[in-house]
Amino acid sequence: PSPSAWVVDLRRSGSQCVKAGEKPVLWRAASQKAATLSLRALPTGGKANVKIAAGTDQIAWPDGVVIKDGGQYLARVSGNATASKLVLRLIPADLPTDPHRAAWMADMGCTVQAKALLAGL
Repeated sequence: PSPSAWVVDLRRSGSQCVKAGEKPVLWRAASQKAATLSLRALPTGGKANVKIAAGTDQIAWPDGVVIKDGGQYLARVSGNATASKLVLRLIPADLPTDPHRAAWMADMGCTVQAKALLAGL
């Protein structure tokens, strides 16, 4: 499992929720190997290649790739056989509590993150 409800899991395709107005944190399972993350907005958007140091499992969302609600992104970590197709959902800043955020996340298809958020309460 990912270490937090607030990270984007680079292994999973599908909807993933991030807080509106904050730069997302990207997560990969711990690896002792350095890698390169290729991230591209679909269908024809910004793209970035980011080096990930050995032993590093979290990196900030790269500059040059615009974050938008419902935006689709193709993420590939070198050494992985497949790429992930991410759909980002921006959690509204006006939701008052974590249970409200978890319910919204579940409605948007971010079920794994919603469960992780509730498990931490």
